[in-house]
Amino acid sequence: SGGDATFMVKVDDLNLSNLSLIKIDVEYFENAVLEGALKTIEKNQPVILLEILKVHGEDSFDESAHRVLTTLNFFKQTGYTLMHIEKNDYLALPKHLVEKGGLPFPTITYDLLSL
Repeated sequence: SGGDATFMVKVDDLNLSNLSLIKIDVEYFENAVLEGALKTIEKNQPVILLEILKVHGEDSFDESAHRVLTTLNFFKQTGYTLMHIEKNDYLALPKHLVEKGGLPFPTITYDLLSL
């Protein structure tokens, strides 16, 4: 048993602009999503929040390691810094935000929430 059939489209085919955040939680298909979003990521340099699962079912250690290394190499090649949040969750920051220093977004305060 699988899931329901669905229509898929590459992120790059959406021609998105002014994109500041991408969240990826696709259960072992991170590399397919990243590959299909490469032009969008290069153009917009968004912050990327993603889950990287390490061991998949019957995959051998080598298969799992190759998948994870491919994900890590993607971020290295695109100039991103990957930070571990907790468990399988990671934050990828583009070079221009890392070079600025500090967090790439403002701290939320109660004053802001009361507007």
